[in-house]
Parts: sequence; C-alpha cells; structure tokens
Amino acid sequence: MRISEVAKRAELTKKAVLYYCEQGLLFPKILENGYRSFSEADVIRLQTIGLYRKLGLSVAEIKAYCAHPEYLKQIIQERKQAARKLEETIQLLDALADGRPIEELAEEIGSLDKKKTIMTKLFELFPSNYGRLIGFHFSCYLDEPIETKEQQQAFQEIVEFLDTTDPFVLSEELTLFLEEHTPSFTKEQVEEMRVFKEQSLSNYSDFVKNNKETIQAYHAFKASPAYLDSPLKEIEEQMKHFYQSSGYYEKFIPAMRRVSPSYEAYYQKLLAADEMEQKHLK
Repeated sequence: MRISEVAKRAELTKKAVLYYCEQGLLFPKILENGYRSFSEADVIRLQTIGLYRKLGLSVAEIKAYCAHPEYLKQIIQERKQAARKLEETIQLLDALADGRPIEELAEEIGSLDKKKTIMTKLFELFPSNYGRLIGFHFSCYLDEPIETKEQQQAFQEIVEFLDTTDPFVLSEELTLFLEEHTPSFTKEQVEEMRVFKEQSLSNYSDFVKNNKETIQAYHAFKASPAYLDSPLKEIEEQMKHFYQSSGYYEKFIPAMRRVSPSYEAYYQKLLAADEMEQKHLK
C-alpha cells in the first residue's frame, strides 16, 4: 500500500512515517520507481510505534527497546529519576506555599541547582559544539539521586574540578575546523548516540562481528597520512594532553563513577569492550 494509506490507517502524518523509515524503525519495500510499498505488518508496527510515543518514549528509546527488550528497565529507571527530581521541586514549592521563608530552603534549592551548574560548566570547559556533546553525554548520569555521603563527596569533587580547571583552548584555526566538523547536537541526538553506544557495549562481541569491515577501515584511517597530517590529529593530541594535565582522568572520571551507579556500569562496559578490542587487534 502507498504511504498515504498506511499513514491514515496508523493515524500518523506522512512526514512521521517517512521519519520512522529514516530512523530505521520501519523497512518498507522499495519499488522500481523508487516509491515505498508498505505491508499490513508495517501498519501494525506503525500503530505500535504510535503507542510507544504516547507513552513518552523517544525514537532512540523505541529503537533500543525493539532491539533489546531488557532496555525497558533502564528507561523505567530514568523515568523514575526524572519523577523524583520533579517531586523534589514540587515539595519545595509546597513548602513555599505553606509559608516557609525561601531563605530556609536555600540549601535544598542549591543542591538542585548544582546539577544545572555542572551542566553549564561542562559546556564551557570544552570549545563550541564539542562542549555541548560532552555536557549532554554526562547529563543523564548526573540526574540520579544523591543518597550517600560518598556520592555527596564525589559530587562536590566534580564541582571543584570544574571550578578550578581552565577551559580547553584551541587556536582560532583549529577551533574553526572543530566547529565545521562537529555538528550542533541537540540533547535528543546525543541521547540517541548514547543509547546506540550502550547497546553496542552490551553486545560488543556481536557488534565487532557485524561491523568488522567498518572497524578495520577506522583503524586503517587512524594509521594513514590523511589522518596523521590532519587538524583532527592535532586536536586529538592537544585534547589528550588536556585530559592528562587537568586531572580529568584522575579526578573527574573517578568522581563520576562514584556519584553515578549507572555511569560506573557504563564505565565497566567500556573497560570490557576495550579489553576485547585489544585482543581482537592482536
């Protein structure tokens, strides 16, 4: 059937149907004339996607859930974290409504605001769009509740690190190169990348098998003159030096691991994937 019919039956716009196709949620048959031909199964899948969207799931979350149903538990956990954050805000507003002076609530309000401050400082620590990428990457891990003294101490260490670390600065030429080659990511786009990366890490052996040629091409490029003589190589070298000299690896990352159980789980997956890749390269 044509896109107009499938859109009508699924109660979606044609643009929405095309978008889901582009995002890899739907794979209609492509006819010789270039038109898409949709099946009854496509209608059912679109109706299902529509229901997921009404539950508030993003396209990235739907893709992850369809590929790995166990990912739903993580989605639920993230929703609970967001609900807790909203509940904290509502409780403070209720306290104000009951007549408590705002001065008495300053410390509690400050603890909520600190997380926003960390995001802003992460944006500012790195140049241009890269700062947004880094900031958004860590944002989901900073939304978790701080429940222990160790977490509170680690959180404070993150604040102190960002307060005392000078921003990473590039030359005007390299900054321009970075801006031209790093898209302006939205939080939703970074979330999609994070979900994809976590999926890949969770099934890294399968990821390597399914993407062997791409991985080999990547390593070949990293060893080629095209990369070694490029501004990208220079930026990566300067960034590596910044990470080492600023205490990023010794202070920021260990504190992130202690403040966020989900980041610690992600970090352990990174270590396991790195070990597997090193064996693969040998």
